[in-house]
Amino acid sequence: LQQIGDASVPCSIIVLGTSLGKAITQNYFDKKVILSICIGRLLIVPFISLIIIYVLRDQIYGTLKLVIFIESLTPTANSIILLCDSVQVDDRVSTVVGGLMFWEYIFSLFSITMWLTIYLRLEGL
Repeated sequence: LQQIGDASVPCSIIVLGTSLGKAITQNYFDKKVILSICIGRLLIVPFISLIIIYVLRDQIYGTLKLVIFIESLTPTANSIILLCDSVQVDDRVSTVVGGLMFWEYIFSLFSITMWLTIYLRLEGL
């Protein structure tokens, strides 16, 4: 059972890689769609989270605020590819999601840095 559990992460990465490979070669993406999804997930969601943390600042203490905020900053998890493969309505679903995740991870390099800088300045750290 331990060996099966240890193999789950590498298998997830392999499925993500194959989905990404298909997405790049078959060109399923519209730049407006990619940009709107990345803006929504990496800019709007953390902004809303920051507002909620600010409004509830007296009820949420210390490290919990940071954990909640970091949770809103991170891009979509790799396990979403496995979920897409398991319910696969269309053959392209996991391919498109894999490609979108690729762009989310690229843009998150910049957005996470930006949002953490803003958060730490607001907290006075």
